[in-house]
Amino acid sequence: MGLRVRPGSARRRARCELGSVPKEQNYLTLAVAIACRAGLHIPDRVPHTEEEWAEMLAYEIALLDCVAGLGYPVPSPPSLDMYI
Repeated sequence: MGLRVRPGSARRRARCELGSVPKEQNYLTLAVAIACRAGLHIPDRVPHTEEEWAEMLAYEIALLDCVAGLGYPVPSPPSLDMYI
């Protein structure tokens, strides 16, 4: 289990869940997720065009790849149709 990253959608932002991360590692786990997300420069406003949705999905996939690269299990990203 460990850190789970749930991709966002049109109705909600992506989020990280601690899952079964031991309590004493919660702060480190959150720091890793925050660092990955900060490095992606994800804009705060919600995009409206399909091109902007595709860009946001690319950011979310990059976040998943970053977290996975640090050894955490992550879910498969959704298709663009499912994301929108």
